[in-house]
Amino acid sequence: ALDGALRERGSRLILRAGDPEAVLRQVVEETGADHLFMNRLFEPDAFARDADIAHALKDESVTCRGFNGSLLSKPGDIRTGQGGPYKVFTPFLKALLAQMEPRPHTTGPRSVSSPSVKSESLSDWGLHPTKPDWSKGFDWTPGEAGAGDALSAFIKRGLKTYSKGRDHPAQPGASRLSPHLHWGEIAPWRVVERVRASDPPQAQIDKFVSELAWRDFSAQLLHAFPQITDTAFRPEYDQMPWRDDARGLKAWKTGQTGYPIVDAGLRQLWTTGWMHN
Repeated sequence: ALDGALRERGSRLILRAGDPEAVLRQVVEETGADHLFMNRLFEPDAFARDADIAHALKDESVTCRGFNGSLLSKPGDIRTGQGGPYKVFTPFLKALLAQMEPRPHTTGPRSVSSPSVKSESLSDWGLHPTKPDWSKGFDWTPGEAGAGDALSAFIKRGLKTYSKGRDHPAQPGASRLSPHLHWGEIAPWRVVERVRASDPPQAQIDKFVSELAWRDFSAQLLHAFPQITDTAFRPEYDQMPWRDDARGLKAWKTGQTGYPIVDAGLRQLWTTGWMHN
């Protein structure tokens, strides 16, 4: 989808596989680029990797600029009165809403020059699943246009009754924007902007924005407490007695536990690529 959007503007997506820094050095050398722009990832390992790349390329006179394209606020920007990270969602939400500013509207370029460098083939990467092909039933459309359509459908269909509909798995009451947000196909502040400009009751809009803010809260926690990728946020939960049950794990993965709501959720995820909250 991204390649298609670039081709409409006279360019194309360049695909390269390998070590990120080595690949970028190669492309910089081939194109003669003196600037590198990136949307930052804030998970600990990815954040450190991108920072290392930026420092390495800076030594070769390449200016690197990173942007927050995935969250309502950059992790670390929303802090308590004592200067520390928030550990409870409600006060975090209040501070986020108070500090969140509208983003400027800029028009994307109508034409983009295509660099005369080689690109690998997406099909050669063999990313599509085959044994089994669990993508057959996916019912969301990747890409920026698909994200916009999904948001429009949600505003029309689910936003007016969101606070109740979101808690009923059998109803189409959720936004289903999670894959689009994750892959950067739509920015969360654009989502907020559009829902606030719609006509559903203000309480429903506020509830949806607060749910969207949970993504930010989780990212802020991960940024402030990177150890939670390996240990529990509350130490006492590290003592949880886990059961080693391969058969039970397989039953859970395939939605065959015998617990209807659990099985329904896992089967929905397996079939559509999305699961109700």
